[in-house]
Amino acid sequence: MRGAVWTVVVLFFSILLCSSPVMAAAEGGGGAGAAFRQHQDADSLAMFQSLLEGRENLSAALNETPGRAEFDPVRTPGGMNISDRDPGIMGPAMAVGGAYVIFLVTFGLSALALLLLSRSGERWSAGYRFSGGRAAALALGCCYGALALAIGLLSIPVFSFFSTSMMVGDLDPWSLIVAFLMVYGLLSSLVLAYGSFARQPRLLVQACHPLPPLAFAAIMLGTGLPAFRGLENDPLILVVVVLSVLLPYVHFRLLSRVPAAEGDEPPRRSAVTTVVGDLPATVRSAETFPPDLSERYMDPEIVGRGGMALVFRARRREDGETVAVKVPIRYDEVAGHCFMKEMNLWKGLSHENIVKVYAYNILPVPFVEMEYVGPSLAEVETPCPPAEAVRIISGVAAGLAHAHAGGLVHRDIKPGNILMAADGTPKITDWGLGKDLTESGETRFVAFSLDYSAPEQISPGRFGRPDARTDIFQTGVVLYELLTGRLPFAGEGIGGISVAILTTEPTPPSAVDPGLEAFDAVIARCLAKEQDRRYQSIGEFVSDLEGLG
Repeated sequence: MRGAVWTVVVLFFSILLCSSPVMAAAEGGGGAGAAFRQHQDADSLAMFQSLLEGRENLSAALNETPGRAEFDPVRTPGGMNISDRDPGIMGPAMAVGGAYVIFLVTFGLSALALLLLSRSGERWSAGYRFSGGRAAALALGCCYGALALAIGLLSIPVFSFFSTSMMVGDLDPWSLIVAFLMVYGLLSSLVLAYGSFARQPRLLVQACHPLPPLAFAAIMLGTGLPAFRGLENDPLILVVVVLSVLLPYVHFRLLSRVPAAEGDEPPRRSAVTTVVGDLPATVRSAETFPPDLSERYMDPEIVGRGGMALVFRARRREDGETVAVKVPIRYDEVAGHCFMKEMNLWKGLSHENIVKVYAYNILPVPFVEMEYVGPSLAEVETPCPPAEAVRIISGVAAGLAHAHAGGLVHRDIKPGNILMAADGTPKITDWGLGKDLTESGETRFVAFSLDYSAPEQISPGRFGRPDARTDIFQTGVVLYELLTGRLPFAGEGIGGISVAILTTEPTPPSAVDPGLEAFDAVIARCLAKEQDRRYQSIGEFVSDLEGLG
């Protein structure tokens, strides 16, 4: 709310200040308006004189009789045929065209610079979001628009001066620099105005925005360009400089860092994580927690975000116990189907290495209440000692063995879906991609976390349908990461990673750390491309793994 108030105040004064010199110029009154008018009159007189001089000079060069000192409307290009046209007029016309060429060149360079800044800043901008509300976004966008208008007004004498200078053959190089700075400032203001309306941060563009107007003002005041004679004390210049510095600052204040649960997870981890555990609370608002659940829970704090659901840490009103509450992001038929499918799988699983479900319902809104465990394995530093890695993976394998015995597979084993209890017990969560192997037919929804996916999830036509051995492959990927601190398959983008999983063999752990040689055979068997070459049961895998611990 404060951000909206500040931006509205800035908008009011910016429009007031931007309009004052223009109104004064139109009225021809004293002060800045008179100076502005005198300056424009001087520019017009200089241009007119240069037109006559150019005509006389070019006529003399062509051995023609010099023209009259006064302007003859009969001898304008439109009043003559081509054979009778006075070439003395062509020089000024070409000069005006040259000014347009300069504008187009500076426009292109400015657009290119903004494009490079926007692309280069995408990585940093993705970590922020606009949190000032729609009113603040609208007000800020209008302020940037007012700034663009002010810069546009100041650019008029610059490009008028270009035409005059080119006609007399005396174009100051400082004018070219100022032209670029002004066009860049105008385009940058428009880009940031659009970004404000769309509530899309552009950090590098914002950071660089004050520099061109400051440089422009310094050059103008330091060099005394003829284009700005009479405007040195114009308040419009002060408005441009102040707004160019103030608006990006206000813009930054209206941005907030995206929580770790939403986008700061290390790049080596999968980005799709439903439950991340004990992260710093960054959202605590009834606007995000379903109001219909407020009678059941209090003090909700968002701790996890996945592709289809949000997870809140909250306290039950009836006994004050801290629990995790998972609610789907969308309330529609597809979300309801997926949610109920997950609950039907999860509710029958009772094991110390699987997160417990306390309650669930689809009314008043779909939700599931489960035990609150703690941080996920994604928050654990890697590589970790081999004995600790074996202990963690053995617990995960025990939970999977229980699920497999009941005909269920998880199909999304990754660090973000393994929560670590206070006593160090690993617990599997998020069964949204699970499947009951006793049911016929395939699921209608295909989804997985690419970094930890098995070949059959990427290319089922070649490697077969996912089954219990898919969980073994994914568990092997997690074990590899715990031991080496890196993923076994890497590549550029989705295509590169997919090709690596389907075609390349992982580097043995011993190549990363010679002390891990004992794990080479176990990892190789877990990560075999063909399902028949892997461990055929989770128990077989655990047996070999415990022999290494």
